[in-house]
Amino acid sequence: MRHTWKFAMDLRTRDLSLFRDLRGDAGSSLVLWPTRGSHRGTYACQLAHQDDVLARKYFYLNVTASSQGAETELQDMFRAILRSPAGQGAGGAEGRLPGLSELLAEPDSLHKSNVVLLMVGLALSALLGTLLLGGVCHWAKGRP
Repeated sequence: MRHTWKFAMDLRTRDLSLFRDLRGDAGSSLVLWPTRGSHRGTYACQLAHQDDVLARKYFYLNVTASSQGAETELQDMFRAILRSPAGQGAGGAEGRLPGLSELLAEPDSLHKSNVVLLMVGLALSALLGTLLLGGVCHWAKGRP
């Protein structure tokens, strides 16, 4: 089983006579990066077994110009995050998570949802403690 890619530049068509084969390893994926105006057109992916075509799917790609400034800034931010040491953000954070007292000292930290989550966490902790204590007692009673 192999698949091949074909391309018809600047056209939206299914007429195979207008397509040209794209070079590449048979069975490889098609990657267009970065996309350019010359990539506008119809792409056809053809699945074949020996000389028999099993399936053919068409994709139309329309490439439009964009604002390069905002996109470049976003890419720079992304690269800075990837280059930062593990456990730190792009801004060079201290590398540790804030404690509960630091979180509660922040203004507007005690919203209703935060209080509910805190109560649920405390209740689950109490339940876990009770279950552990009960398990230890059960284990101790079972010993001769």
